[in-house]
Amino acid sequence: MVLVHDEEGSFVYGNALALAFLGGPTVDELAARVPGETAVRFAITLPDGSQPALEDWPHRRLFSEAQRPALLLARSVELTSGRTFWTETTASLLIDEPTGRRLSLGLVRDVTASVEAERRSRLLIEAGRRLQVAAVDLEGTFQEICGLAVPELADWCAVDIADERGVLRRVGLAHRDPDKAALGRAIHERWPPDPTSQTGAYGVLRTGEPLVVPELTDDMLAAVEDREYREALQGIGMRSVLVLALRGRTRPVGVLTLVTADSRRTFDEDLIAFAGGLAAQAGVAVENARLIGARAQERGV
Repeated sequence: MVLVHDEEGSFVYGNALALAFLGGPTVDELAARVPGETAVRFAITLPDGSQPALEDWPHRRLFSEAQRPALLLARSVELTSGRTFWTETTASLLIDEPTGRRLSLGLVRDVTASVEAERRSRLLIEAGRRLQVAAVDLEGTFQEICGLAVPELADWCAVDIADERGVLRRVGLAHRDPDKAALGRAIHERWPPDPTSQTGAYGVLRTGEPLVVPELTDDMLAAVEDREYREALQGIGMRSVLVLALRGRTRPVGVLTLVTADSRRTFDEDLIAFAGGLAAQAGVAVENARLIGARAQERGV
């Protein structure tokens, strides 16, 4: 995509691909907008999950004496669809010869495939390394796994392991905001899932089939009978929910739950498949930890 801005950050020109990306407005319509107004269609974050300031963008840095132009890698979520993509933006100086006006010529590349492949590969390698010590510290390991998944895969991540009676016990929960993580733990402690339920986490545990809720609607939340519980869930602002079985060699041994909220993302097929692989790896780790523990008990260790 090609985008041209003036020194004040106002839009001057965009090619057809850029106009389609920005929602189909004309060049004149975009030029009439104030700087930054176009970006409201997206939730944009840097690789570390923080939000970029207006002056972080290359077309703004180009005209700043304090900063040299640089490449900006950012993740964008289209708010209406929840679609996630990564872009790489650079800018160079362009002089409008008739007027002598200085302009920024911005080039925006879609690098979603390569960036996600690299980041997820690193996540899987790190998760495998940490799962190797699950037998020593099960809860600590899965708390770390949840931390790896947030915000890379979702805004919330939780892991529950089934005990010998088939009752789920939470061993990990993460959110980037410690206060929200504490809220999530409090909600789960007060309203744990019903072990007799045929849906939700226990449904996934019994069947091994994933539960995918692309869009959690108001009607779905209205079906929650407990008013306080319903209001607590509404306060989280969940958008999409994904619950996957942690599969052992013969049966599920727990569940992995991923939730999007603040980021407004939705789960696409690629992410669901990747998270399924992570859940399978975690399930084997749980089973291995139990086998090691059982053998240690037999030896009286």
